[in-house]
Amino acid sequence: MVNTRRDCYDLFRRMPEGTLHLSALMCGEHRSRVIARIKEHLAAKEPLRVVSTQVVEAGVDIDFPVVFRALAGLDSIVQAAGRCNREGRLNAAGRLGDVQVFVPPKPAPRGMLLKAKDTTRALMATGDLDPEDPQKLRRYFKHFYSRLNDTGRTFMELL
Repeated sequence: MVNTRRDCYDLFRRMPEGTLHLSALMCGEHRSRVIARIKEHLAAKEPLRVVSTQVVEAGVDIDFPVVFRALAGLDSIVQAAGRCNREGRLNAAGRLGDVQVFVPPKPAPRGMLLKAKDTTRALMATGDLDPEDPQKLRRYFKHFYSRLNDTGRTFMELL
């Protein structure tokens, strides 16, 4: 999973034939057909590669054994991880799913995506970032929201 539709398409074009592409740029019917194909491959336990935007992070019931996620906000990484071993089938075999976070070649776009990624990176640098710990998630959101611009009121008060 990557951060932008452009990154998704560019990565998809570099992948081997047979890789599936899933993006919010697709119309709803097209996305539904791709999701159905993904589920068919997974049900048949066939090898499968999917390049996707965040469209798959929430509200899509897909269960991958391995998920690669471009560095992003911790909330997005947790959502992506929710697509890995979602149904616990690997646990029956004594395994967990594998979630790999990678640093993409292009930075996240300016705005909230970049601030979320920078917040995650800053907290990772402290060595005290556990996405399964609710206290650490609260810490992430506290830092993330402190990085967002206000409406200018605080700035005006400082003047």
